[in-house]
Amino acid sequence: MAKIIMTGVDGNLGGHAARTILEKVDRKTLIFTSPNKAVVEKFTAQGIDARYADYTDPEQLTGAFAGGETLLLISVPQVGEKRRRMHKNAIDAAVKCGVKRLVYTSIVGAGVPENDAEDGRRLVEGRPGVPLLQRRHGDLRQGDPP
Repeated sequence: MAKIIMTGVDGNLGGHAARTILEKVDRKTLIFTSPNKAVVEKFTAQGIDARYADYTDPEQLTGAFAGGETLLLISVPQVGEKRRRMHKNAIDAAVKCGVKRLVYTSIVGAGVPENDAEDGRRLVEGRPGVPLLQRRHGDLRQGDPP
């Protein structure tokens, strides 16, 4: 059974996405991840495969993402190099686990040069077999320059 890994289910966008997908697909096809252990426990109590995910620890992420086929990477709430490193760790772990598809939500203020909204695409380029679907949620446009 193909499983979807969802990151950031503890945040605003990720939490909304998690609640919405639970209404649409069988929870047995989902892996929710979060750096917030209380949120992991909450979803586990609902019968969802929820796992702790530390985006600063690539090896730990590999375990958290194991068994998934698609990764929905909801951007972390940091900016600059810290965010880039965390996203790279997540993508590296997904590739190592054999994830076949990556969906990336982009970031708040994606039009601001320091935020570098093309991170997801650049981090996946040159990795055969990992197609990237990059989308920007309308709420994430709020920091874009006019």
